[in-house]
Amino acid sequence: MQDEGYIKFRVHREHGPVVPKQELLRCRQILYRAGLIGMYPNGIGFGNISQRVQKGNPTFWITATATGGLERLSANEVVLIEKCSPQTNELWCKGTRDPSSESMTHYMVYNTLPEQMGIAHIHHKAMWKKLLDSLPSTPADVPYGTAEMAQAVQELLQVPQIKRAGIFAMAGHDEGILSFGESPEKAVKNIMQLLEECK
Repeated sequence: MQDEGYIKFRVHREHGPVVPKQELLRCRQILYRAGLIGMYPNGIGFGNISQRVQKGNPTFWITATATGGLERLSANEVVLIEKCSPQTNELWCKGTRDPSSESMTHYMVYNTLPEQMGIAHIHHKAMWKKLLDSLPSTPADVPYGTAEMAQAVQELLQVPQIKRAGIFAMAGHDEGILSFGESPEKAVKNIMQLLEECK
């Protein structure tokens, strides 16, 4: 059963506006137009994108939960993640909506790879299968959005092959793919290159 979009960690949110970089919203629009972020027929949204605020700082902007089906996002659909605690499964943030259910996973990438500035999480069946066949992935028995997934991602990011590729599949998250790079644009470029290979 799909449970995409359901938050599995405790959120401590300060209600208030945030001001993300326009690059984040532009990159999200590219993925939406390609059908890599969107909504399933059952009404459950999928996909998200984030951007680190600045190098050396673990804070980041990420698209809010349940926004996959929106054609265009504004700053009101973006949340600033200020602190994460995978150990206690808690997250502290600021925004007018709750953050993506994959926020803890994004945090683990930023925390493990300090040079990375952008992350995109998308869904695509053919790309997902191709990655499962060609690169290491997170374990099939680890569900998305959990402390276990955050730990699995941290371990996977130690693999040189994954660091070079900048992309991997989540075996326990049907169709789920995560791409990272030194900017949101680079994370999106990784995905679009793989999409071309799958056509």
